Amino acid sequence: MVSENAPASGRSRLGAYRRALPWWVLAGVGLGAATGLGLHAAGVRPEEVDRWGLGVPGDLFLRALQMVVVPLVVAAIVTGMSGAGDLRRIGRLGLWTAVFYVGTTALSVLQGLLLVHLIQPGRGVDLSLAGPVPDDIAVQGISFGDFMLGLVSQNPVGDAAAGLAEGRLLPLLLFCVLFGGVLSTLPEKTRAPMDGLFSALYEVMMRVTDLVVLCTPVGVFFLLLCTFARHGTDPFASIGLFGLTVVLGLALHALVVLPLLLKLLGGVSPGRLARAMSPALLTAFSTSSSSATLPLTLECATERAGVPRHVAHFVLPVGATANMDGTALYEAVAALFVAQAYGIHLEPSQQLTVLVLAVLASIGTAAIPSASLVMIAVVLSAVGLPLEGIGLILALDRLLDMARTTVNVWGDASCAAIYAGRERRRTPDAVGPDPVVDR
Repeated sequence: MVSENAPASGRSRLGAYRRALPWWVLAGVGLGAATGLGLHAAGVRPEEVDRWGLGVPGDLFLRALQMVVVPLVVAAIVTGMSGAGDLRRIGRLGLWTAVFYVGTTALSVLQGLLLVHLIQPGRGVDLSLAGPVPDDIAVQGISFGDFMLGLVSQNPVGDAAAGLAEGRLLPLLLFCVLFGGVLSTLPEKTRAPMDGLFSALYEVMMRVTDLVVLCTPVGVFFLLLCTFARHGTDPFASIGLFGLTVVLGLALHALVVLPLLLKLLGGVSPGRLARAMSPALLTAFSTSSSSATLPLTLECATERAGVPRHVAHFVLPVGATANMDGTALYEAVAALFVAQAYGIHLEPSQQLTVLVLAVLASIGTAAIPSASLVMIAVVLSAVGLPLEGIGLILALDRLLDMARTTVNVWGDASCAAIYAGRERRRTPDAVGPDPVVDR
């Protein structure tokens, strides 16, 4: 943000920096990884990385992104629901979002299961490589009834306070959907003050977000530096075939399945959308958090990709909380990998259980780094697999978390872009031009 009285040269330089931001972020990713690998090769130990404070700038960047998430989610969903107006329009958007998210998540799990059967990454794995299972990973059985009750917030203010730390964004999100939907039904004179309040809150939070986004290249540099300085490429030497299976599954979903859906269902150019969303995708890769990336995802979708605000404000916050294509694929692949490593044959019915649980568990996974390890424990327990198997994948989890979070955010953006493309075909004059839809 630059004052109207600021020198024109200052505004032009800042504008040029914003336009080149994806390249600066990419440079931060590359330099951070290279520097981290150099430190690791020089024999720097993980405790030295912490003692030198190399993780502080990256952690500050993450905290700054997380700082704006809750107020931005509340403002975005309420303004999106209220701005949509016609309840039939809201219902159509909600139904589309639910069907797309559940369908693509199930499809990603199927792809992962197929690749595990083809590649067999768990055969011959040395079980002695398994490290100890962290104490905070425990199986907590939950019934369907408890899951449904957990969707209804008993205290929206408390959920907002807990937010990312305790993974309680989903009930808060659903409360905001209800609040915004009811607000849209009120007479215009009655709802005008509330509309103005939440619109102002959204604009303020987007300006705050913009200030944070300007620091993205520096933040991702230090995040990648610490990741590779601590681990190097050692994890790939032990269970590289497992990592390759996950990466292939993620690549198939991100580069083939979702682009096909974009083209066929929405008439959207995957390449143009990817370029428009590139700052958010690179930030998702470096932060490993869909929620922390949400402010930038919203900005890229509305400002760069031309997705209507009422669509982006509903689809993207829901997706950051409940749509985890990459996470579901990872959980399913991990379950079958553990079964193969321990020589346990899973019957088709058990593999179906893995599929269903991976989809459901991904919805309940907190959108923060490495939260899926807890859900993997749930999946393993449900089909009788040893929890010690989690120790086999711990070394690769952080690196794979970066890739699967990028796929999660790409799936959210695809859903919003496809719906926007379909709306433009239906009512082009009402929605306006879109830079990512083919003409």
